[in-house]
Amino acid sequence: MKRVICLLLVLLMCCCSGCATTIITTIEEYENLFGNSKGNQNQKESDNILDSVEIIKNSPLPVATVRQRSSTASFDALDKKQQEIYKTISAAAQNVINSNIPLDNSPTKQDVYIAFWAVVRDHPEYFWLADQIGYVNKNGKVYFYLIFCMDENKISASKTAFNNKLLEIKDSILGQTDYQIALSIHDFLCESVDYNIKPNDYSIYNAWGVLMNGTAVCQGYAEAMMLLCNRYGIECVLISGKDSKGEPHMWNQIKLGGRWYNVDVTFDDANNQNFHAYFGLSNTDIKADHTFSPLLNREHIEDFTKNYFNFFVGDCYSDELNYFSKNGTLLSQDVTQSQKAIIYAVVNSIANNKYSVDFGFDYDAQKSGEFLENKYNIARCVNEINRHLKAHNLSGITLKSYYFTGNSVRMIFEKK
Repeated sequence: MKRVICLLLVLLMCCCSGCATTIITTIEEYENLFGNSKGNQNQKESDNILDSVEIIKNSPLPVATVRQRSSTASFDALDKKQQEIYKTISAAAQNVINSNIPLDNSPTKQDVYIAFWAVVRDHPEYFWLADQIGYVNKNGKVYFYLIFCMDENKISASKTAFNNKLLEIKDSILGQTDYQIALSIHDFLCESVDYNIKPNDYSIYNAWGVLMNGTAVCQGYAEAMMLLCNRYGIECVLISGKDSKGEPHMWNQIKLGGRWYNVDVTFDDANNQNFHAYFGLSNTDIKADHTFSPLLNREHIEDFTKNYFNFFVGDCYSDELNYFSKNGTLLSQDVTQSQKAIIYAVVNSIANNKYSVDFGFDYDAQKSGEFLENKYNIARCVNEINRHLKAHNLSGITLKSYYFTGNSVRMIFEKK
């Protein structure tokens, strides 16, 4: 389910016409296109894209404060009978009771499964609970039994180890606002976890595998994101669906500033790099390569024994806290505005000793490469960046490479 990332070396850039290829191999070739990239003394001020760039030094973020909250989004979607079953199942899971647990009022198998999946969706902290439940109807009396994905005798010690791990990583989660904290959690997971399918290892599907083993598939990433968001007081839910290849997939929706946004940590953890193409997306944007599973009580669900439906889907309509909108790195079809955004962001990034910058595109993905494939756009940006860096007594840079992921690009620079 990982998104394939194409490494495009900027040293091989094509003209917009597509008829000719120019290979830019040295900084001198940039200089030949738009003068001395260290700052062209003869360049007219009127030719500058930006007259000046204000440097904003980033202050270190404080360690985030734990504000534990519980998720009830799935519970709230149930009817009263299913909610009572939910409470019984949740209590059994929490207390590690797994066999012959009676249920009142002889509920149907469908009600038991729906309640069980709601518990799974609301409680990623039950990492010992497998995605299976047993249903028994004996002479009209209904029982259920739970299935654990680890040795029952080791669960108590595993809980202690897991809680100790949460304390151990607390200094890695930074921020004061919900946005800062959620982004820090996202980045921590991308940087500390590897996507890895391990046969017969159930931990890749839950938060235990993420935090204790550092490996997971999409469900593990999403459950860890939800668990950590809940730990820091941020409302977060699991979303079921499919990726662009039609494969089952799971991601999150988080509530920031009173609005819901999509976050897909799995897709952003690509090729051992931490991207931000899927942080803060609207439903419209994420539907470009994600499909939502049916919604309980509103759409037809073929099989309730499988976890392929949603209890809740937020109305994610805003782009305000999209990573690129928030950071002023959203490029548009307006070439001049895009150049200004690149110059301002890169100069500030270099001033803060960061040599890679992520940019998003607010128009069709097919158009996203056109701006970057135009050597004149890139060369002029590099020239302008170096002029502003020189004005602030900072070392010049050259563009080393860039990566596309989703509808975004990461530009990587290095000192000359």
